[in-house]
Amino acid sequence: MPAAAGQLRDRLEFYKKVDTAADALGNVQRVWELQFTTQARVVQRIGGETVLQARLSGQNLASITVRRNSQTQHINSDWKAVDPRANDEWNIRSAVPDERQRFMELLAERGVAT
Repeated sequence: MPAAAGQLRDRLEFYKKVDTAADALGNVQRVWELQFTTQARVVQRIGGETVLQARLSGQNLASITVRRNSQTQHINSDWKAVDPRANDEWNIRSAVPDERQRFMELLAERGVAT
């Protein structure tokens, strides 16, 4: 948990999936839509391994911390975070406020389907 705003050194874009207008056949597609950009702290975790369909699959996890506000409090597991400088995409797996309700702690995973 950052002790000061100065530790939020990364700038991330946050996207969520939204439905597009239906085509002539009534098909609706879901597309990623930018919601906002904010300062964040990304701390990569030691990758773990899980057994998935009888094979091992590596995980690339990170803890992302953002200041809690009217935008960030809506982040959930349907969202993704993008670091445009590093060309990294993180799928949000969970989002919870800290005990003082000042920051949001996000568990994110890179390299997996959303």
